[in-house]
Amino acid sequence: LPDMDLYMDQVVMLLQRYLNFLPEDEHGNAAITALLLAHGAEADRRDEEGWNAWAWAIEKGAQDVADLLEEAGAEPAFPEA
Repeated sequence: LPDMDLYMDQVVMLLQRYLNFLPEDEHGNAAITALLLAHGAEADRRDEEGWNAWAWAIEKGAQDVADLLEEAGAEPAFPEA
């Protein structure tokens, strides 16, 4: 990927929609997340509303992704309302 300033969930969505090489199973997001983390992605980066990839994963029901992110240092917390 080019050096683009994207949040991890945006990169996963980009890969799913445009590269069309992800396996069609429930572990596709976890595989991509593990790959991104292995290549230096920031696990706890937050958007302007305070959401990090861990909170996004929990909101979407992707516990396997949230677990990977937490192991990599993401804070398990939702943004304050």
